[in-house]
Amino acid sequence: MRALQRPRGLLVACFVVAYVYLGVGVVTPAFAQRKNPASKLYVAELDGFSDLDVGERIVELKKGNVHDANNTIIRTRVGSSNAIVFSNGTGLHLEPDTVLRIEQFIQEPFLPNRTDLDIEPSVSRMSLHLTHGMIGLCTSKLVAGSSMELKTPHLMLQIRGKRIVVETNERRTIVSLIEGDVTVQTGDREGGGRTLTAWQRAVVKPILANDSFELVVEDIPEAERRALEDKAALACMARQTVYFDTGEGENAAVRAARGGNSVFDQGDDEVIRPIPVVPSIPEVPTFVSPSEIAPPGGGGTSD
Repeated sequence: MRALQRPRGLLVACFVVAYVYLGVGVVTPAFAQRKNPASKLYVAELDGFSDLDVGERIVELKKGNVHDANNTIIRTRVGSSNAIVFSNGTGLHLEPDTVLRIEQFIQEPFLPNRTDLDIEPSVSRMSLHLTHGMIGLCTSKLVAGSSMELKTPHLMLQIRGKRIVVETNERRTIVSLIEGDVTVQTGDREGGGRTLTAWQRAVVKPILANDSFELVVEDIPEAERRALEDKAALACMARQTVYFDTGEGENAAVRAARGGNSVFDQGDDEVIRPIPVVPSIPEVPTFVSPSEIAPPGGGGTSD
């Protein structure tokens, strides 16, 4: 007697249902069909000299250039500064003599031709390490599931937006919140940290006697607010100079015809492309002096 055989398609369907139901894994079509495009940074402004350490080489930053952002180090020289924009819509202004390590910046694919450029285009995970120096930070509206953290030698910030200035050196770190929501954590991070409100700052200093940190949260003095707001404004202004969209990478034939190298040389996969925003120049109305208007009849004055 022949044993009854179940249809193979039914067995496969049951296995997939069980696989998802048991939490072993979830098949997401968007991620199954394509890999995540590389996260980017765009050089919006540059004053003086800055460089980008990409691991195997160090490249000089130039205004308007775009680079892969993950696992890189940005350095500004003494007397130099720059402003960059990440492909998740976050703007950064780096003051002179600043070193910022982008330890991680990964981003999910996002839909092209977006309409609201103030909202983060997709879920992202960003981890920054400010070794020393000063930065102004201006974020877009982070979408649910995104995370952004910034470390210094003395603390870690959980950033949820929106305008922040951070300064650090070997003696202390100062976090000034102008607008938004950040949590400051020190030590082993088990205490939950302190959440700042607008126009508050956190000052963290190491206590050498017991190898711990002193955290003081206070209001930002009125006399210092304007200067801090200006530094954050530079990061926000950088955000307005560019937005990011998705497109296809150049294939080998196109690259060969163009010649040379490009930051978009990533094969045929989808890439994130910066699109600079060109400000529109308003039409200036033409004013005519009354003396230039001929009197009725077209004649001038007679003697």
